[in-house]
Amino acid sequence: MSRNAQPDPSSAQSRAEPTDERDTDHTPTDPAALRAQVALLERDLEARESQVNAMRERYETALAARDRDEDRELRTDGGRTLVDRLRHALSL
Repeated sequence: MSRNAQPDPSSAQSRAEPTDERDTDHTPTDPAALRAQVALLERDLEARESQVNAMRERYETALAARDRDEDRELRTDGGRTLVDRLRHALSL
């Protein structure tokens, strides 16, 4: 294509990014429709918040289990101090 050539407008539209159905440019102005859309968004938000809370609980449970395992390893290391463990590790 030469430097002065213009792109075909029909092909430019086909490459346009898809728009979100909830795009604010297409928001209805009818109060009942707006209220219905708000209710839908609120339900979506509540569902997301539930997902976040469940994932946070799983994360905290996994983190606590890992911490317990690390504590158990430290208690069952035969009474060796950190320096002893480092010496042992370096001697391997």
